This record gives sequence, C-alpha cells and structure tokens, in this order.
Amino acid sequence: MLKTRKQRCTFITSVVAVVLLFVTLLLATYGIPTIVTDVMESNLRLEDGSMAWDVFEEVPFPLDFKIYFFEVENTDKMLTGEEAPKLREIGPYVYNERRYKTGIKLDGDLVEYRQRQDFSFDRERTDDSLTPDDKITTINPLVWGIYQYMESTGMKLPLDLKSALSQILDESELIQKLVVKDILFGGIPFCDPAKTKWEGKLLCLVFMFMNVKVVEYKDDGSMIYSLLRFKSETDDGLYVAKRGIDDISQIGKIMSWNGLTSVDFWPGGEEASCNKVEGRDISIYPPYIKKGETFKLYASDMCRTAEIIFDGEGTYKDLDTYDYVVNKRLFYPEDGEKAEDSCYCAKKTRGMDGEESCFLDGALDVQTCFGMPALLSLPHFLYADKKYLDAVENLKPDIEKHNLVMRLQPLLGFPVVGNRRIQMNMVVRPMLYGGEMIEETAKVSRSLLPLMWFDEGIELNNYYYDLLDVALYVMKVADIIKWVLVGLAAIMLLISGSFYIYFWRTGR
Repeated sequence: MLKTRKQRCTFITSVVAVVLLFVTLLLATYGIPTIVTDVMESNLRLEDGSMAWDVFEEVPFPLDFKIYFFEVENTDKMLTGEEAPKLREIGPYVYNERRYKTGIKLDGDLVEYRQRQDFSFDRERTDDSLTPDDKITTINPLVWGIYQYMESTGMKLPLDLKSALSQILDESELIQKLVVKDILFGGIPFCDPAKTKWEGKLLCLVFMFMNVKVVEYKDDGSMIYSLLRFKSETDDGLYVAKRGIDDISQIGKIMSWNGLTSVDFWPGGEEASCNKVEGRDISIYPPYIKKGETFKLYASDMCRTAEIIFDGEGTYKDLDTYDYVVNKRLFYPEDGEKAEDSCYCAKKTRGMDGEESCFLDGALDVQTCFGMPALLSLPHFLYADKKYLDAVENLKPDIEKHNLVMRLQPLLGFPVVGNRRIQMNMVVRPMLYGGEMIEETAKVSRSLLPLMWFDEGIELNNYYYDLLDVALYVMKVADIIKWVLVGLAAIMLLISGSFYIYFWRTGR
C-alpha cells in the first residue's frame, strides 16, 4: 500500500507519465509520420488537385529547348576527299517548349494520356547574331538518305536517280544551305505532284514506302521534310501509366504505349528486351529515393528505354539532391555481350566503310525507328568510339556540357533541374546505286557527320521551389516535434520515477 499522500501522488504522476510516454511514442512512431506521409503523398499521387497532377497535366513553366547546328566549313575539300569535314558549331537557337497532356482518362490506379509539345522561338535568350532565317551549310539529308536507302536495299529503279531527285527537290545537291526554321519545324516541301514527272513520281513512291518519321505525308501526294516538325505537329503516342494510388513507388511507371507492351522496332521479336515497353515517364519519379537507385526511362522518340544512374549527392539552391547521369553504356551492348548479339544491332545503316554495321560503339542506328538512315549519339560523340572523333575536326566532348543529367529531390522525388541531350548524325561515304558508284560521292571523306544536337532543359521555377522548400521544412519541424515529445515524456517519467523511489524509500 502507498503510505502517504506524496507517494500516492508520485505514483499517479508516474502512471500518467508512462501513459503519456506510450501515447507520445505512438504519435512519434505512427501518428505524426502517418499524418505527414498521408499529406505529402496526397500531393504526390496523380490525383486531381494534387501538386503532382498540376505538373503532370501541363508543366507550369516553359522548358528550354536549345538547338546547336554543325556547319561544314570545307565542303569542297570534303567532297573531294582532300580533308576531313571541318565543323563549326552554331547556336544555341533557344526555343520555349510547352509540354502538356491531352486525352487524359482515369481508370483506378492507371492514367491514359497523350503528350504534346509546342515550340516558340525565344528572341531574348538567343544571341542577337542568330535568327531562324539563318542558313547552315551542311549535307543535304534527303539526298544522302535516299542514296543510302537505295544502296542498302539493292533497289535499282528504271530511272536516272540524280534526274529524279532534281524533279522532287528544289535543291538536290549533296551540299545544301539549310534554313534553320525550315529544317527544324517549318518544313521543306518536296514531291509536289504538279512539278514532278514520272521519274520523280516513282522516287516519291519509294519515300512513301520508307515511312520516314521526319516526313509529313500529304493527301495530295506531296511531302514535307523537317527534323523536329513531328514533335510539334503530332503527339508521341498513347500512354498508360501508374498513378501511384495503390503504391506510390510505382507512380509514373509506363504500362503500355499505343496499346502495346512490346514493339517491333528492333530485331528479336516481342520477347527481345530492346522491344519491351518499360520504364517511366521522364518527368515523374517516386518519393523516398534510395541512394544508388537507378531508373529506366521510356523515350518514344528513340523507340527504346534509357537508364539513368546515380552519380552522387548535390544541392540545388538550398535543396538536397541526388544527381543522375545517363549510363555511358547507353549506346553500347550490354556488359559482356557482343555487338552482333545485341537486339539493338539493327544492321540497317551501313558504316563508314560501307559494310553492314551494328554501330553500338557510342552511336545507335535508328533507321528502324525513324525510317531513314540516321544515328543518335551523345553530343560531340561523348563516350563514343574514337574513330568518329578522328573522322571530323573541331569536336570537343565535355561531360559537363554534353551528358544527360537529372537532379532529383530524393525525399519527394521531384526533378529540380535536368538536361536531356542528343545528337543526330548521318553516315557520309561513297555510295553505290545498282552496284555502280554514284560518281558525285566517289571521293567524299568518310565520316559519321553530326547534323545538330539539342539540349532539352528543365529548371524548377521559384513558385515550385518555394513549395518544395516549405514541404521539406514542415517535414523537418514535424520530425523535431516528434523527438521533442519523446524527450519530454522520457524526462517526465524519469523525474516522477525518481521522486516515487525517493518517497518510497524514505517513507515520506
């Protein structure tokens, strides 16, 4: 029995302290974290009204889209084989990119959507010396493309190829002065039925058969060619992705593209890993990112999945970040795999030596994706085989300038700054038509010639930076309050217990 009132009071206080400690521990380990997590995740799931939904529906600030061209300064000596192409980088031509979703439909934990992009030239952020009306001296992509296609298929048409090209193109020489606005988005018209004779019409049928991604086919049989018009004129397919309702870690995971879980762009059929539609939307990442975690991203404009890997910790303003870069093996076979065994070995575009090539040494043959003999690489052949750099002059690969980078806030999974960089190239070499040398290409210097590269950049604006900063601050304060409550309860229990023991022993 408790002999004195002080002992009884001390005992009651100790019991209350134990109860408070239990309640506080419950709040600290379950209550507060659950409340904070629920509030945070409700803003990260793809639900109407959430912060993530607002960004998903339309990126609320323009992205930077910077374009750099490569002008060939010594075209005459390149064509005669006297010199390797001397390149001069021109740019950047800065465009504002608006990225938004259309056709959004919800189905439980899935969201269906199409993604659109609009581009507008940014006069203020482009150097005064550069305008969309500038002319860039380089190879004529259409001419070289049709030469390579005809050679690789072994096709011999009953026509004079050069004469047919002159009918369908206003400029049909190997070298052309390309107008920036035309080659990017405006388009270069060709195959006008009113101007084309039977030879040209036959060659236009070949173009229709090629189904080139960067060519727009008109109902009257005419066509428009541009490198990026397809990005602004059409969406990039029908996506189905996870909303993160059932499992927040699955948010942004792409489940299908155009109703398919596998495509047929690459050899090996539906079961080939290269043809699997997997990865996530490049703009959506899960919260609670673990250090060292990697991500696969599905890029429909490359017809494949790309992997980004952890590259260390960093900061953006006052936000902690995990920094990611593209896997330097992106345009190589898997580790331990021979190039010819890779399912990315398309063997559609021939190499600089004129032989069938897998490339996959820092360059990716995307003819099966684009419909024309083009290759993708990182800008300035970063991480690519030295032979590509040696075949041209004035390229200087730089990891800081030319690598794909993404900086993510790991707790919330929000991208705060990122740059996606890709270079477009074409093989330049002597070409055959019907087994005979095309005379005007006979002496040309062999190279994988860069045409242009683009830098698609995103940087969090001040409004969303402040939102993230406040959210992280609230989470830190909640964590501090949790441990303060635990500490206070422990101190209260320690003090009341000490008094209880003291009064018990002294009998007071």
